[in-house]
Amino acid sequence: MFMIISKPDCWYCKGAAATLERTGKEFIEYKIGVNITREEALEMVPGARSVPQIFDGKHHIGGYNELIKYLGESDVN
Repeated sequence: MFMIISKPDCWYCKGAAATLERTGKEFIEYKIGVNITREEALEMVPGARSVPQIFDGKHHIGGYNELIKYLGESDVN
């Protein structure tokens, strides 16, 4: 299962979620300030400076662009 750490109103975060939905991947999304704190997010991904931060299981993929490469898709946006 995929996990996304995101922020509300983040275009790349919405794009990552939409890509996972479109490709039929199961995921859970943690939004900073909604259902996770900034501190909790930094515990999960120490040193992260941007969102989204995406995982496939325990494997850290990175951000939106890395997700697209990981899934073998082209960025159509």
